[in-house]
Amino acid sequence: MKNIMNRLIAMLYKEFIYLIRDKKMRIIIIAVPIIQAVLLGYAVNMDLKEVKTAVVNMDNSIESNEFIDSFFQAIYLHQFQLLICIRQKNLCLVAKH
Repeated sequence: MKNIMNRLIAMLYKEFIYLIRDKKMRIIIIAVPIIQAVLLGYAVNMDLKEVKTAVVNMDNSIESNEFIDSFFQAIYLHQFQLLICIRQKNLCLVAKH
């Protein structure tokens, strides 16, 4: 096991020296990750917007309705369907699945 680690360290050392000596490789090592970070930073957007949401409101009181409405004030949730009872929920999930 020690022999394998010594070989690995020697190989890494050799490659590191090669990278430092070669001017083109230094540019590639620095430029490519920066370009990738910039391009992928704009390409990948992980924001969720207008998530379709179903709500089961079995209480149906003024407070629960206000609480549910407060969720849909945000831009992230989009009220898909307001469900009144469990039977409707099961039918909705089966129909939309």
